[in-house]
Amino acid sequence: MSKADKDNQYCVKVQLWKKGFLKKTLNKDFFTKLDDAERYYNSCEKEGTKVQLSKFKNGHEKTIKEKNN
Repeated sequence: MSKADKDNQYCVKVQLWKKGFLKKTLNKDFFTKLDDAERYYNSCEKEGTKVQLSKFKNGHEKTIKEKNN
């Protein structure tokens, strides 16, 4: 495994939004494997939340997927 692969992390955020404003971040979990992050992303089905899957690489965050429940 190269050093670049070790620097990659995946984050799944579960947030509560109201009238276009962020009210609260309920969960923020980090994963080293994309498969684990996607499995957790797909399991988040709480009503009224926004779930975001993003990738951290060298200190920068990039959103991969996003869904509203």
